[in-house]
Amino acid sequence: MPVDLLRLCAVPGQKGLKITITHKRFGSELTKEQKAGDFDFHDIIKVIGMKYRLPTQFILPTTLDLERKSLQDLATRSWNLSVAAYYKTKGIPWKLAELEPDTCYAGVSFYRECTPDGQQYMRAGVARVFLATGEALVLKGDPFKWEHPRAEPHLNEEQSIALVDKIIKEYKRSHKDTLPQRLVLHKTSEYSVEEKQGFLAASENIAQEDLLSITRSTIDRYREGAYPTVRGNVIKVSDSEFYVFTLGYIAQLKTFPKPGIPVPVRVQVANLDSSERLMCKDILSLTRLNWNNADFCDQMPITISASRRIGNILSEARARDLEISSEYKYYM
Repeated sequence: MPVDLLRLCAVPGQKGLKITITHKRFGSELTKEQKAGDFDFHDIIKVIGMKYRLPTQFILPTTLDLERKSLQDLATRSWNLSVAAYYKTKGIPWKLAELEPDTCYAGVSFYRECTPDGQQYMRAGVARVFLATGEALVLKGDPFKWEHPRAEPHLNEEQSIALVDKIIKEYKRSHKDTLPQRLVLHKTSEYSVEEKQGFLAASENIAQEDLLSITRSTIDRYREGAYPTVRGNVIKVSDSEFYVFTLGYIAQLKTFPKPGIPVPVRVQVANLDSSERLMCKDILSLTRLNWNNADFCDQMPITISASRRIGNILSEARARDLEISSEYKYYM
């Protein structure tokens, strides 16, 4: 994108070079622009690309400015662009051998969509990762009314069953009609009683099911020495609460490759049929499946970070009546 175009289209007073059409706010009274449902130029480009089955790569001019000082050196910027381009042209940059091949991992998030007449609905968006094949697929949940705009949205038992049914159906379609032996669901909000009942009821034919809430922690932890806490450390508070350091000192790199102090993720357990060690190991592994960069790892597992990105794109007006693609490359 040319710098001049970004400046012309930027909202007055907005920091950085980004084209935002309107604030993504949903309340009792919506502006004309909010009812139109166009929010972010980047996300609109993604929707248009999906419509014509063209994976897109949006690059800000500052990314290609070789003279500009940045937190990322030129080699890192080059690697990140190369990895993303390789994946979007049907390549699989890397796989993780240690993850269970018969496990289905799914990240559940919610997003709002607005009809032209101002009606507002919630949807559950799901980002999924099939580790045996390296395949990442996307599902779009059914719309539902949520009358509490300031409270975290939750599915009722029937909606929870329908969502897991979709996940299992898609897994079976990709795995020669076989059921997963283990289903792992990640979301950022706590599981309501109805959600837990619905998710467990829908997967009664699956041997193991883990229901986990994963959020960024507010805890800072320091240690003596030149480097911070080692990645992989886990603090167990109780049988239902854990703090996992997905970032930290990495022995393979002999450094901590991020700025600041690593903050753990908080894991709240609603149901755990597998071992605590396997639960934590999976979370660490899933932080290494972001093909949008060449970093060693991210803070959040891809099940969480990808589902948020998908929700932002699907909330755009142009995605309302579009037959969305299940291929993750159109959202990345």
